[in-house]
Amino acid sequence: MATLQDILITDELERRTPRGPDYQAEASAYRVLAALLSTNNSTAILQKLSELALSLCDAHSAGVSVLEHENGDSMFRWRGLAGCWAHYRNGGLPRNLSPCGVVVDMNRTLLVQRPGRHFPPVAQAEPELVEGLLTPFLILGQPVGTVWVLSHDEERRFDREDARIIEGLAGFAAATFMLMETLSGAIDARDELARSHARLLQSNDRLWARINTPQAEALT
Repeated sequence: MATLQDILITDELERRTPRGPDYQAEASAYRVLAALLSTNNSTAILQKLSELALSLCDAHSAGVSVLEHENGDSMFRWRGLAGCWAHYRNGGLPRNLSPCGVVVDMNRTLLVQRPGRHFPPVAQAEPELVEGLLTPFLILGQPVGTVWVLSHDEERRFDREDARIIEGLAGFAAATFMLMETLSGAIDARDELARSHARLLQSNDRLWARINTPQAEALT
């Protein structure tokens, strides 16, 4: 089995000549994502973000992995997935058996080459992951997930421009999670306020019912 250092080739990003940016395509992508924020549907947002990463980076697969906890174990679930690996959507890997785990531990963008040599579960996925570019996103310093793009052949090689794009999308993913948590908290607070108001009205009704009993009237 290959070591972790065998699959990490992040230094290649500095040696490869980056392609030119397409700011118009990026701006259009962010407008699409911003429009989706009003739906309060994180599932749709993460899927669209994956599709846009696929397009903007001319990747073969792209996705968003979210760090979740199941039965006491940490898992990365693929909550957004597009391209050749789209059929694996909502699947996942244990944190310690996924390149995403390394990315959030190191808290930096990483380029990996044939990571299945080090992570056996990755080797089982088809088509083979030849090269992957992954970046983390965090909320208040805590890891939430990763955004990544993959190539499945030797022809597509990622560069600094691809890294810049997915880092920007990761920032949007983090903002989305922050917004969803804020909205969820606001909704919970609103619902609790409504329940408190209902309890107050019920208490008030019971009080007036006691005041208006014949025994209460006889005392007036």
